[in-house]
Amino acid sequence: MMDFMLIFDLVIAGLGLYLIYSSLKMRQTGELSTIVVNQDDMARCRDKGGFIEAIAMKSVYFGLVALIYGILALLNDFYSIFGKYFNVAGAVVFIVSWLWFAGELRKAREKFFY
Repeated sequence: MMDFMLIFDLVIAGLGLYLIYSSLKMRQTGELSTIVVNQDDMARCRDKGGFIEAIAMKSVYFGLVALIYGILALLNDFYSIFGKYFNVAGAVVFIVSWLWFAGELRKAREKFFY
């Protein structure tokens, strides 16, 4: 069970890093990232710049939540710094953040895609 949680925490931290990187790259290049839009849907975007502006910082915020949760959960797995309830509380914060981000992404897709 411990090995699974370590892998899970690493994946979440990696997701956070990748979301932050992809969002900043989208803002810099003006090109959509496949982490927020699949390749097939990219051609259906009415306004790339508007979509990027609408979602990039929200993606960074969610990426920060994922990265911080992943790192703290890893520390807790190794050293039990925060106690046994941290993983549950952290997972709740992560899931609520994910639901918020998914909702914001859905709204942006409805506005900028046909």
